Amino acid sequence: MCFSAAASFGTGIVLSLIGVKSIQSAKQKAHYFFACIPVLFAVQQFSEGFIWLYPTNLSTDFWSVFRVYFYLAFAQVIWPFYIPFSFYKLESNLLRKRFLYGFTIVGVFTSLLLLFRLVYYPVQVFTEGCHIDYMIGASKWLLVTSGLTYVMAIVVAPFFSSFRLTKWLAAFNVVSFVCTVFFFRQYLISVWCFFAAMQSIVVVLILRTDTNTTILAKK
Repeated sequence: MCFSAAASFGTGIVLSLIGVKSIQSAKQKAHYFFACIPVLFAVQQFSEGFIWLYPTNLSTDFWSVFRVYFYLAFAQVIWPFYIPFSFYKLESNLLRKRFLYGFTIVGVFTSLLLLFRLVYYPVQVFTEGCHIDYMIGASKWLLVTSGLTYVMAIVVAPFFSSFRLTKWLAAFNVVSFVCTVFFFRQYLISVWCFFAAMQSIVVVLILRTDTNTTILAKK
């Protein structure tokens, strides 16, 4: 997270508790992918807490490299395919499910692009005041392409869900992304992940209300 080690660890603890409630609220096995989102965000926040705690030297320190790439694996590789896939598994409407399947394919493509970027291009990390700046090299084509497909997979995909509350989650995602781009562009990877983690409470509400309503309607 973008503020401090204490903030990252504190958020990780809160998200872990939300994650337990989220998993308990899952009604079907297919819902567990969606229910695990808060838990994965918690792991990501804990990992950034360790980046705050220890000096980062990516040229000589193995553990620095491990901490940074572990965090970036979530932001750059896991979320682009996991978010649309979790909505795909949650969905029961066949037409919407097809759309979400398409977004999942876009997400997989994005994850592969960003994995290539992490492996091929240099990564630098700077702690500046209350922010962490992750600088990852990239060609212009890679930057534009992965940026567009990332937004499609994570920001646009939830709008195609048939669950009522996902529209609120998707709308919050759009607002948080726009605010981050305008006010924290240099720290986009860190700050937007914080805003995204705040959505975990909506995940629980979707599982406890919308999915339950859908199941009852089928009976």
